[in-house]
Amino acid sequence: MKIETTCNTSDEVLFSNIKINSTDDTIPWVKQAQAHDGHAVIVGGGASIVEWIDEIRMRQENGQVIFALNGAAKWLKQNGITAEFCVIVDARQSNIDFIGYADIHLLSSQCHPDLFDSDNSLYITLWHQEYPDNMPEFEAALPSEQPEHTLIGGGTTVGLSAMVLAYALGYRALHLYGYDSSYADDNLHAYEQSDPQRVDCNVTVAGKTFRTTLAMAKQAELFPKLSDSLIDLGCTITIRGDGLLPWTSKMSTMPPEEITEQEKYTRMWSRSEYRQASPGENRVSLFLLAAKPKATDTVIDFGAGTGRAALLIHRNSPSKVLMLDFADNCLDEEVRANFSDNLRFGIADLTKPIAHHAKYGYCTDVLEHIPTDDVEKVILNVMNSADSVFFQISTIQDTMGVLIGQHLHLTVDNADWWKNKFVSLGYTVQWEYVDEISVMFFITQPLEGE
Repeated sequence: MKIETTCNTSDEVLFSNIKINSTDDTIPWVKQAQAHDGHAVIVGGGASIVEWIDEIRMRQENGQVIFALNGAAKWLKQNGITAEFCVIVDARQSNIDFIGYADIHLLSSQCHPDLFDSDNSLYITLWHQEYPDNMPEFEAALPSEQPEHTLIGGGTTVGLSAMVLAYALGYRALHLYGYDSSYADDNLHAYEQSDPQRVDCNVTVAGKTFRTTLAMAKQAELFPKLSDSLIDLGCTITIRGDGLLPWTSKMSTMPPEEITEQEKYTRMWSRSEYRQASPGENRVSLFLLAAKPKATDTVIDFGAGTGRAALLIHRNSPSKVLMLDFADNCLDEEVRANFSDNLRFGIADLTKPIAHHAKYGYCTDVLEHIPTDDVEKVILNVMNSADSVFFQISTIQDTMGVLIGQHLHLTVDNADWWKNKFVSLGYTVQWEYVDEISVMFFITQPLEGE
């Protein structure tokens, strides 16, 4: 999956809410607590909670603490369970309907001010989300005198934020219910909850298709990475129920089927979802600025994938372009339709010596797919086939391998690690650039005598 979502409330309204809600010095702010042995039972509204109500009740009777999300607090109350906490993130005024069904309401500072002014205002604790893309605006909305507090990450939904919130409050055992993130029959929740801004869609993961919404699909996409991070920080996480999110989580942790790397990518390129993004396509202009290939030059696209980047190079420079990949079904049909003497394709395994040489190489989003033990071998093979090579390397885990139950990014490390790898092999880094998810290098052969 590769999904982009936007907030249902404008930034202007969000930061206005934060400013208003943060000025009430009678409302405590969440701050980081010491780790303890308590258990957090986080209950979302997925339809499957009906099946697990007795287990949720048993956990509370055994001293475990319930964090109910949005309308799940009311549903639990109707079934004889009063949650210790109700967590709300959404900034819309209609969420006031979720107030009054838990002992304490953990409200994000971006929530509508009416929620803080309700009859239950004495039982409210405020917490602040992280706004990585808008930190100056967020900080400007806070009062100059601030209580001690911690920022809560997690992502786009109350379900993800609640996990981080429980961690901040010291819980290291998290038990998740109702995190289905998809419909069961025609029900998205265990109770009636309308949302006119909801956009439905179908998502297929590892051969199983789910009806869901764009927001819930994004939650399922982000969940494995967040849960891995919390586990690394000492958390234990269990999930009850079924649906898109539990299935995605299960597929991301299952030992992958033992298949060859070539078969892995033959399967991946048979999936239309994998073709939607072509990261190398977005870096062609940078490559052409750095290389300036001439009509007498050849460019080899090592690990060409869809071939869309190679086609752009072909259309925007006078050079010849040779695409190499070891999956014979990787190229888009449009690319195949443009084959000529100046745009060719060949099968090659980059872990083996390459029977071609060129002035320039283009190798984007390839090295992270190489097993770590083979990285040096592949770099040497690529650099022995070109005088200078433009590399783009992803520095984050992949999200697409789950489609076939495989891991795609086998070597994930930071910019310094990759730069040191090139330098240790005797190559010169002529140009480099680092962003949040990748690193780019323009590498040249060492000069004679160096």
